[in-house]
Amino acid sequence: FRSGNVKGGSLAACAFSPNGNFFVTGSSSGDLTIWDDKMRCLYNEKAHDLGVTCCDISSHPVSDSDNGFRYFQMASCGQDNQIKLWLILFADFLGVELKYKCTLDGHSAPVLACAFSCDGQMVVSGSVDKCVIIYETSTGNTLHTLSQHTRYVTTCAFAPHSPLLATGSMDKTVHIWQLDLRQPRAGDTVENESKVAVEDWSEDDVSAWLCAQDLADFVGLFKMNNIDGKELLNLTKESLANELKI
Repeated sequence: FRSGNVKGGSLAACAFSPNGNFFVTGSSSGDLTIWDDKMRCLYNEKAHDLGVTCCDISSHPVSDSDNGFRYFQMASCGQDNQIKLWLILFADFLGVELKYKCTLDGHSAPVLACAFSCDGQMVVSGSVDKCVIIYETSTGNTLHTLSQHTRYVTTCAFAPHSPLLATGSMDKTVHIWQLDLRQPRAGDTVENESKVAVEDWSEDDVSAWLCAQDLADFVGLFKMNNIDGKELLNLTKESLANELKI
């Protein structure tokens, strides 16, 4: 269909956006490059000193309709032992920008793989240190460290619509992990007694609920207005129209 070239290093990673309008490549020289579907280079940034090994874009784009921005969450990892989270910003007057969000530490050796969960709330990584680490993307906190592989962890993937994680290693095994979701998140459709009351929802719970209702376009707007569970319950038709312009 088309081809293109990077200036230095070999290509070690690539990932498409959910809508297929652009993709990102990562090179052994440490660069992340954003391309459109016509192979035009939109943006380039030095990301990992010793080279990029993998990158993944969350399947949940986030829009901020107030400022006209569209956000895509991306993770990259590299030979520098780090996972970095980025926001890819699209705006009519700014073009494309790759904005650094945070660095996730925890591995003691090069990180070979990273992947987002379906809802974008978790990111998993696999490393030469033989460990798999699951992080919470909103806080950067480590949720789980899995050390059952006996060689380098080379690949990992979340299942799209079930609480499963697969990890592959140079020990010639694939491990399937089942995530414990007994602490229900906002947006879960299963009703049970332990479900968190809406008035106790955090801003992230509200964001998860919006995504579950196919209203992800409003997440940026709600976060900008610090709408948590209590605020959500107090919203009226008038306040939605007048204050949030919805």
